[in-house]
Amino acid sequence: MKIAAASLLLLLPAAAWADHVDFVTISASASKAYDQKRITVAGPKPQTYVFYQGKFFAGGTRDPSIDHFTFNDITHDLAPTLAQQNFLPTRNANAADLLIVVNWGTTLEDYNSEVYNPEYQFALQREQDDIQSDTATADPIVSPALGFDAANDRANALSSQSAQVQNAKLLGYTPELRREEWRSWTMPLMNADELTHRSDLTEERYFVILMAYDYQDILHHHAKGQAASAPKPLWEIHMNVRAVGNNFTQALPAMAHVAAAYYGKGLDGLATEQTDFDATEHVTIGAARVVGVGK
Repeated sequence: MKIAAASLLLLLPAAAWADHVDFVTISASASKAYDQKRITVAGPKPQTYVFYQGKFFAGGTRDPSIDHFTFNDITHDLAPTLAQQNFLPTRNANAADLLIVVNWGTTLEDYNSEVYNPEYQFALQREQDDIQSDTATADPIVSPALGFDAANDRANALSSQSAQVQNAKLLGYTPELRREEWRSWTMPLMNADELTHRSDLTEERYFVILMAYDYQDILHHHAKGQAASAPKPLWEIHMNVRAVGNNFTQALPAMAHVAAAYYGKGLDGLATEQTDFDATEHVTIGAARVVGVGK
């Protein structure tokens, strides 16, 4: 696996038209220590980063709009929105502050969904609780420890879980669904938000996951020859939008446009915003320079 470093050359204004509108949902978290150190009165401190290619999750339907999208295509659309929060690409990979792992794909449609059946929901909750101990100390999507050979083991393990449990993890819904489940003990009927969130788990949705790690800390441990471990992300963000009626070429910049306000920040619950597709920023990036990971 390789790491790509590129320089941001030009940020162009948003396009002045929109083909249609749709709703993008965001899940974001950040460690409190990181948030306190980075945010200042003048705004977020600048940090440099390099991207790392995580895993692509194919949906259950053939979709050329995402199947033909490359890792470089993804990073081209993400870079200008990351810059809005002072996250800046660098050509000097060894000096980068952050390693940003990018996972993307389409969730699986659940043809046997019983989303409105309370007994099914309790069963789903029990399944989530059963696997909680397995994921409490390891990243559920990808663990970018140097070596990177086993980076996608956790991602591959998702395929053995039910579609809705897998979708909840990929969309970043699991913590909020647990909170909604607890609330349901005092309020037997689901509210509109919970119905929407659980319905999202039954359909195909495009998603992108960014997980940012302290790259200098990873390099420091690697230089000392210490055994690779699974570092915890300083921050992560999950963005998603429905796949039906959309295509990934338009969906990616629309998702990134909404996610821009949440990079590097913690979010209490989920945020859903309506956005214009195609009314998003565009970026020109120099030729990507790929650097290998030293042993």
